Amino acid sequence: MLDDQYNHIPMQLAKKTPYLGLIVVSAIGLGFLSNNILIELAIRQFGTPLKINPKKLLEPSHRIFGFPSAAYQLVLFSDYECTPCRKEVVQIDSLRRKDNVSLSLYQYPLKRIHPLAYRAACLSVSLAGEREWYRWHLRLAKERLCRETLDDLEKEICAIKCVDLKAAESIVDKDLAFGRQIGVQHTPTLFLVHRGKVFMIDNLEVLNKI
Repeated sequence: MLDDQYNHIPMQLAKKTPYLGLIVVSAIGLGFLSNNILIELAIRQFGTPLKINPKKLLEPSHRIFGFPSAAYQLVLFSDYECTPCRKEVVQIDSLRRKDNVSLSLYQYPLKRIHPLAYRAACLSVSLAGEREWYRWHLRLAKERLCRETLDDLEKEICAIKCVDLKAAESIVDKDLAFGRQIGVQHTPTLFLVHRGKVFMIDNLEVLNKI
């Protein structure tokens, strides 16, 4: 009996408030709008946009997930032997299922301090275009690199396809040259392209709000 009484409450409320649906939709819309405003304010904390042509950053060949029209386009310069890079890759991976986020990756191995990073980058690039490439990318990013690990990875990769290391080295060298050209000095370096403007992100807190 008590249940029957309460079942009538929504109907009574709807009769007394004919615009209830409109109010609910408006409230949801305002919530979405306020969240977008918070994101925009957080992005502004990164300072003035950089004088970098976003089209040069967003090379289709470097996009590893997301749509080219995504509202928030991340561009990461990374080093597989860099501990902060590994942590950032894991954090960014949590955004992979969001429709409004894309990620482009540039190999930026700091050879002077990370002697194994260049070889790891070349192995990664040699798999570009393969169906399971992203899985290999995460594996390289998460594992602590040593020569034995890279030897094993190279054997596994060679079992999948013929590896052209010379071609891979050429791609990695171009990434390094491009990074130096736009002022990349350390890894990880993360850029955000949003509404045709380029920002450098020094922390990932804002990405949790996207």
